[in-house]
Amino acid sequence: MKHAASRLGAVLLGAFGSCLFATSCSTLEKIASLDFIDLPDSRVANLEALHSPSGGHRYTAQMVGDIGFVAGQQNWSVAGVQLGRPPSEDPTAAREETFENPAEKCLELLTELLDFDSGDRPRLACLQVAWCARLAAEDPSVLTRERAVLGMGPLGARVDFDRLLLLAPETPRAGPEEVAELLSDLLGAARAEREGMRLLRGGEVPDLAEAITAVRETTFDIDGARRVLAAVGALLQGTGEGNVGYAELLELAAHLQRQTIGLGLGVAVADESPVVRAAVARAAVEAGGDSMLARFMNMLTAERDPRALRPFFQLLIDRGLPERPEELSEDEYVVLRERWLDGIVAHAVENPDSTIRVKAMQALGRITEDGPGSLREEDWEAWWYERIDRKRAELGLEPIPDAVGETEGDSP
Repeated sequence: MKHAASRLGAVLLGAFGSCLFATSCSTLEKIASLDFIDLPDSRVANLEALHSPSGGHRYTAQMVGDIGFVAGQQNWSVAGVQLGRPPSEDPTAAREETFENPAEKCLELLTELLDFDSGDRPRLACLQVAWCARLAAEDPSVLTRERAVLGMGPLGARVDFDRLLLLAPETPRAGPEEVAELLSDLLGAARAEREGMRLLRGGEVPDLAEAITAVRETTFDIDGARRVLAAVGALLQGTGEGNVGYAELLELAAHLQRQTIGLGLGVAVADESPVVRAAVARAAVEAGGDSMLARFMNMLTAERDPRALRPFFQLLIDRGLPERPEELSEDEYVVLRERWLDGIVAHAVENPDSTIRVKAMQALGRITEDGPGSLREEDWEAWWYERIDRKRAELGLEPIPDAVGETEGDSP
């Protein structure tokens, strides 16, 4: 039985090998490096197939597997840089599937895409960021938008993410033609830099540094940013680590990742779902640390939905209050910290949702040294007023009068 299985395995391997020898040289090079199936690309192709240009889901789509992706992949180039062609455009590599719940399949594909480690694969990191930003902004499924937002947390931490980007409706941004022109210049300049050329097709080739600067100085919306980011990721792979221009393109990719994440979170922070809004705070803090947590402390007064507040208070329980931001003086930070404490105490003693009151008291226990440490609202209320009276006494002021008592004119 064992020998029969071995013979069968040899036959299958031989047949598979015959198919592989019929493929392109680039495929054979991947085989030689034991990387002949670029698994993330099939997820990207299938995500693209599941989404319409307007952002909605398709219920019938041409889907491709990992082997089918490699077998059906065809190469195309821009300015000599091989970018590849989505296999979903090749009917021989894809199969049509119908989905009763395309949102479920989309979430599955996004999760699988984010499960790939892109720490040393810049092109993959660019694709992950691009798809997270796109889905966070336009996917109709709350679960997918939440997962996309959370996915930007660890990705942003790698590139020193530090701010959300909120574009006003009237802000000019690059349109499709400008994006195409920027990419054409960048690709041509990268090829010229790599090959030591200065002329291409009889025209002057832009300097790589100038082409990169042009991209950096352009304002993109999410759609433009993600497209440029994906193209730069492909260009990085085509250039190759250690080659001329690679370091400059890698820095540009990091800049575009920060920008794309900022745009994606900037849109999602106003999402209609409190679950997604809560995910934005968590992802931003994971990516940017205390500086981002300080910027989200306004959720104490701006947010009303318990589904958004509970995860935010959990952040405070886990991390404590943010440290002083560099742009604030010590005195300014003291005033701001008191305002934060006041907001947390207000939730602890006044919020109509009991779970929020408990979370707020747990947060107070984490961030105060002299608090009662209990889960009784009246204990924290008494502590807060005693604290205020101590501070007033330090300033030479009278204690706050008791709010409960008889007023002039009341009947006995």
